[in-house]
Amino acid sequence: AAILGPLNMFVRTKELFMRWCELAAFTSVYRTHEGTQPNVNWQHDSDHDTIKFFGDFAKVHTAWAHYRKRLLMESSTKGLPMMRHMYMHFPHPDFINVVSQYMLGDTFLVAPVV
Repeated sequence: AAILGPLNMFVRTKELFMRWCELAAFTSVYRTHEGTQPNVNWQHDSDHDTIKFFGDFAKVHTAWAHYRKRLLMESSTKGLPMMRHMYMHFPHPDFINVVSQYMLGDTFLVAPVV
């Protein structure tokens, strides 16, 4: 699938690719794809450091497989998402507008550096 419009001019740098690897390690699916401009965008195999970095975070993703399985079961039986707004577990007005971090289940706080 191609992205049309202003996002089509977006270029994925090495730094951005690595940040996405870090974030993706704490989601249900850890994967990459070439994007709409593979010759311009940084790829998982663009250099040795990136290959190692991608592999290291694949190990992080694999390390919490048991917890992920529990969350997927909880999602299918109770309808709760794996990635949850902070307010779901901390119902305080201070958390209503928090948009730069999330809870992974009820245990882990994921707060990407932006």
